[in-house]
Amino acid sequence: MDRGFGSLKRIVTGDALQEVHKITNKNGGTADFSPGLPAGGQIFYGPIVLERKPWEAEAVLALLMGLFLIFGMGGILASVLPRQPNAGISASGTPGNTSPSVASPKPAFSSFVLGTLTFHGAVLLLVHRFVRMHRVRWTDAFGWRRSGISRALGAGVTVAGVAVPVAYGLQWLSVVALRHWGSHWGYEPSVQGSVELLLHSGTWAQSAYIFVFATLVAPVAEELLFRGILFPFIRDLGKPRLAFWGTAVLFGAMHGNLAAFLPLVFFGAMLAALYLRTGNLLAPMTAHALFNLVPFILLACGLKPVE
Repeated sequence: MDRGFGSLKRIVTGDALQEVHKITNKNGGTADFSPGLPAGGQIFYGPIVLERKPWEAEAVLALLMGLFLIFGMGGILASVLPRQPNAGISASGTPGNTSPSVASPKPAFSSFVLGTLTFHGAVLLLVHRFVRMHRVRWTDAFGWRRSGISRALGAGVTVAGVAVPVAYGLQWLSVVALRHWGSHWGYEPSVQGSVELLLHSGTWAQSAYIFVFATLVAPVAEELLFRGILFPFIRDLGKPRLAFWGTAVLFGAMHGNLAAFLPLVFFGAMLAALYLRTGNLLAPMTAHALFNLVPFILLACGLKPVE
């Protein structure tokens, strides 16, 4: 137990970014880089197995530009949709705090649907095109091998079990800090998007859409983008620290909730380490799905995600 928490501490503090790992470069040689894992190249004590990916810079840039264009068009459309008076929200499938502001209007459910389609839907379509451009199979691109499914699922469940209580603890601390210091600037922490919508959803159909989005669509799309493509691409450029923490910071920032930023950065780092350890993107997808499932379980039990 102490060794496991020691590994977790090294990941969070950055002390883990000292282990050297060998990868094959384009010329067939090797390049040293620090993968951002505890001693021995491990998270929860296992070897690094994530192979070098053939992602081309032009293809990655095209994917990001396409995503920016589609999501930007969605934002323009959302700005003309009707709005409802209540707390501000953002389209996301992760937990937030429970102290909504009362000054800003919130988008209607249609805006939430539009946001999920123009970001997560666009990611799925663009990644499909991205994989075809590289002429690789999905199993090779993201390590989806039948022989490793049970191991990936088990690793995902294990990491989720560790990450959930730590992330919620960090979220509670963030809420306390924001309520203390944010009040000086008139800022009040707001509820994360899908949780807010679920609390105020008018129909079972809306609740079902939010549930499927948060526990299936969001984990798949976000893991394909952040861990499946961006993380190994930046890592293979010889920038392991930037890959490890940069993608974690982007993952936290894209959810658009200040109170959830720190716990999501931590969780994003855990997911990157999990992908390095297993080489199978199904592992972080599983952990991500379970992480997003927690607010729904709490709400079903009559509890709020963070109080």
